[in-house]
Amino acid sequence: MMRAGIIGFPKVGKTTLFNILTRGHADTSKFSQGKRAINIGVAEVPDERLDKLYKMIQPRKKTPATTEFVDLVGVSRGEVKGSEYLAHLRTVDCLIHVVRAFEDPELGISAADLHPHEDIQDFNLELILADMEVVHSRLERLTQMMKKVKSKENEEEYALLQRCAKQVENEKPVRELEFDEHEMRRLRGFALLSEKPILHIVNVSEERLAKKEEYLAETLSLNQGITYVCGFLEQQIDDLPSEERREFLQQYGFAESGRDRVIRTTFKLLDLILFFTSCPEEVRSWPLRRKTNAQKAAGAVHSDMERGFIRAEVVHYDDFIRYGSFAETKKHGVFRLEGKEYIVQDGDIILFRFNV
Repeated sequence: MMRAGIIGFPKVGKTTLFNILTRGHADTSKFSQGKRAINIGVAEVPDERLDKLYKMIQPRKKTPATTEFVDLVGVSRGEVKGSEYLAHLRTVDCLIHVVRAFEDPELGISAADLHPHEDIQDFNLELILADMEVVHSRLERLTQMMKKVKSKENEEEYALLQRCAKQVENEKPVRELEFDEHEMRRLRGFALLSEKPILHIVNVSEERLAKKEEYLAETLSLNQGITYVCGFLEQQIDDLPSEERREFLQQYGFAESGRDRVIRTTFKLLDLILFFTSCPEEVRSWPLRRKTNAQKAAGAVHSDMERGFIRAEVVHYDDFIRYGSFAETKKHGVFRLEGKEYIVQDGDIILFRFNV
């Protein structure tokens, strides 16, 4: 399951976004009272293909892929590297940074106080400074170790961290650097924050929706994305019966809800795809890193399937929809048998054969 951390400066609407994504009811007042807390919730990954497969195959149930969201209390400038919840940030796969673009008369926040682009730059710098502390600390320990005993492993780690140190000292995120697979495995142990993909969410007011393209014009570096939500409207949408939501979205010119857009954009940022499994009991979607082979994909379903992998029986969603059934896809030669090195494609429907 993908795990995303919701972060940002205080009073930007992080918990509102958390509630929108998870359809939860976390209390935002405790953040305003200064209590240190986190919220953890799960959201279903929207995919119309799963709904259509469920209607066509008619199993007993459907199970969508899920994403876990961790909502962390806001931190002021200069607090990230020393914050008590820093450990929670290091366990997530990606960061969702909420940026304010709405006024709040009760808090004395006017249009003159709104600087979304500057807030993006400032929070990126906070993450970089937190990483600088980690990298320098590890380099100091490595230097002492190498004075006593030199090893190839320590020398490789030292060279890798030197590259990272140079990057953060220049106030640039580690995610802009390129690493090979071996370096990435080594780097994951440090869980550097500026190495993680980050999606910036500009939280706009209803009045500022017309200006959203201006906010989205921010120039971003590698492994960063930007989109928007209107927290006030999204809460209204979520309170409507499902049949009225589409009409409401069309009224405001939205192709999809902010909830669906954030989850979809996060998937794209993490380079994730969805594949499906189907049986009389259940049709289900599974998240997977792009370019993953069939044997590893089997492990996403169950470790025994990966261990005892024999073959994958594959038909793509588009072909299944075109011919209407598994029997017809076999007749037309689009139902395939694939080995362990087959690279799973987004939309593949797979039956794994295995023996343990």
